[in-house]
Amino acid sequence: MNRRPTLRRRDEFQRAYRKGTRAFQDFLQLRYLVRGDDGPLRLGIVIRSAVIRRAVRRNRVRRMLRESIRQLLPQVPSGIDLVLITQGEPACDHQRYIDAVVQRGLRKCGVMGLEPPPWPTELPANRFAVREGAGA
Repeated sequence: MNRRPTLRRRDEFQRAYRKGTRAFQDFLQLRYLVRGDDGPLRLGIVIRSAVIRRAVRRNRVRRMLRESIRQLLPQVPSGIDLVLITQGEPACDHQRYIDAVVQRGLRKCGVMGLEPPPWPTELPANRFAVREGAGA
């Protein structure tokens, strides 16, 4: 299996936090740093357990974010470190919604010059939403 280059070490994340540019889009904070080389985009995803409590949900959101970036790789320039940080729960767990949030965030950062996708007009019900009366 081919592994994509990712940010793994603390100093790589810290460099993106300190020297990088940030943008906010819906439930995401995007931090990016232009490295100045021709290497591929390196991705780091931060999902704190205080923000998304259940591990199954965190892993699902992480997989969906990774898939969104994978689809957008041809349109994103190389030589960038990108960190996606969740600031809250996504409104729903549908891939189209996550794709739209990531694409709008990258466009807001100036990393991508694409026209943003339209927001999904009808969002499916969130399977992971906490129902009233249910234990949290």
